[in-house]
Amino acid sequence: GGGRGGRGGRGGGDNRWEHKGLPPDQQDGGRGGRGRRGGFGNYGAPVNNRHDPRLPQLQQTENKFLAIDKTKIEGEEKKQRAFKAILNKLTPQNFEKLLEQILAEGIDEARTLIGLIAQLFDKALTEPTFAELYATMCQHLSNRFLAESIEFVDPDCDPEAEGGPRMINFKRVLLNKCQEEFEKGDADIKAVEQEEIDEAEKKASGEAEKEEEKAVEEKEEGEVPAKPKTPEELDLEERRKIKNREDRMRDSRRRMLGNIRFIGELFKKEMLTARIMHTCIMKLLNEKKNPDEEDVEALCKLMATIGRLIDRPDAKSHMDAYFKRIQGLSANQAISSRHRFMCQDIMEMRSKGWRERRKQEGPKKIEDVHKDAAREAQNQARGGPPQRG
Repeated sequence: GGGRGGRGGRGGGDNRWEHKGLPPDQQDGGRGGRGRRGGFGNYGAPVNNRHDPRLPQLQQTENKFLAIDKTKIEGEEKKQRAFKAILNKLTPQNFEKLLEQILAEGIDEARTLIGLIAQLFDKALTEPTFAELYATMCQHLSNRFLAESIEFVDPDCDPEAEGGPRMINFKRVLLNKCQEEFEKGDADIKAVEQEEIDEAEKKASGEAEKEEEKAVEEKEEGEVPAKPKTPEELDLEERRKIKNREDRMRDSRRRMLGNIRFIGELFKKEMLTARIMHTCIMKLLNEKKNPDEEDVEALCKLMATIGRLIDRPDAKSHMDAYFKRIQGLSANQAISSRHRFMCQDIMEMRSKGWRERRKQEGPKKIEDVHKDAAREAQNQARGGPPQRG
């Protein structure tokens, strides 16, 4: 859908945080030959010219299929490829230049904005070191749209509704994506955990062997049954399944932690509200006796990123309640010592006015790198110890 100002974008609900023909006739065992029907001799003919008694007679209708306008699809794919190439080159030095290149591509349809924001999220989640840079890109894009009073038609609304289509802004589209990724990461992790539980139960009950025997019994007539798997093959198959689950779990956790960090950076850029941050914290601070360790880690990283900004007098009661729960986690023997120490570190950080032991470094400009190197050289020339961080 289009939008005012000639541009379009995606929105969402307020509470929402996406056979080219028939196979050939098989005769004589599926082998066709010259001068006889069957095989592939009739393949490629129009469907309504194929005489197959197994198929129902096709009826002509008034509404025929319309050809898809491939130029629009190809144009959109070209834009998304351009966005990807631009984001791959993004650094603090060329930020302004590449921002203009993104805008020059033209964000004039809902799907264009959807694709761009999806790519920004994907980059931020897979490259958490650059999360602040991608959050800054979102901030600048939003400011440009606000400055030009550009809003987008919500594609989920009824354009014929009374009062006209519902309009949304860049921040709303971004918020929807934040919630979508937050919930998706949580669901992906739980899906892998449930798969592990189901597999263990099947193994304990011997159900896996029964399923394999049943599969052999259900072979069609004339089909050669597969040879039973050797113990070595079964062991290899089991190891592959475990490795696959471990890889999926690691990727899901890494993506969820990247999303938490990116949400925090967006909040620091005033792209998200404090209320959303409190919602994230309460979701991570669930009341389970033995919480998920990835939730504990995500909570500590989020607190380290935004704690100073949300720990205000008007939110003191909330913060005190959060840290009472964190104090309990720091002594919980059901979680690893690494995660208990994380909780202790975040408690110490708050007690010292949210001063970090070591500032988290993001991408630097070349001139900043040169300044740091010169400062380090001067310090060593004076006989001082090497600077850390």
